[in-house]
Amino acid sequence: MRRLAICPGRIGVAPLAIALVAAAGCGGSSSSSTEAGTSAASAAGTQPTTTAQLPASDRAEAEAKVNATKPDLGSPSEVPQAKGGDNSIQGFGAEASPAERLAAARVLSAYLEAYANGDAKTACALLASGVTQLLERGLSTAGGSAVSCTQAMARLTSNITAAQRDQVARARVLSLRVGGDRAFAIYRGTGNQFLALPMAKEGGAWRVGAVAGTPLL
Repeated sequence: MRRLAICPGRIGVAPLAIALVAAAGCGGSSSSSTEAGTSAASAAGTQPTTTAQLPASDRAEAEAKVNATKPDLGSPSEVPQAKGGDNSIQGFGAEASPAERLAAARVLSAYLEAYANGDAKTACALLASGVTQLLERGLSTAGGSAVSCTQAMARLTSNITAAQRDQVARARVLSLRVGGDRAFAIYRGTGNQFLALPMAKEGGAWRVGAVAGTPLL
């Protein structure tokens, strides 16, 4: 069964693979996608907040971009089901209300656009707190030099090609499966690829619970 992580070799955008190794882990043992994804989302929401260390102006700017975002919205009916396979993400929790789905879609779309454009400040401000902490630890130097989320994100996005940026930024958000303050956003990217991304609610707002999505099927 699939793990909710993109490990090296599974996606052409290498920085995304590196970041998800730090955020969700890549092991040899298999586990259900819901177990792996819920662990990633839980870690995102339960560790000490690092985004609070961002300047208030950065966070306010990110929120303004979220509010101005007009996401491409689809319908939960467009989410594919794996015949005889693993549909645990599709069946996680319950489908959100249209208003809740729109709110999460704005955050997700603004985050993906920021990542694709190399806007590290906005991307970090929209990540769940635990993910920023994992990202910082994962890219800190062996000698112990601290790396901020913004610095780490800038490294991850510095060498992405134009084609890869276009691939990352495209998302038609179809569904938001919610269980408490954890959720999975299901969206369609380029090449009609369906992806899932954990999200976590912090301070009453949705935050992105992993650096990138993983193929749903």
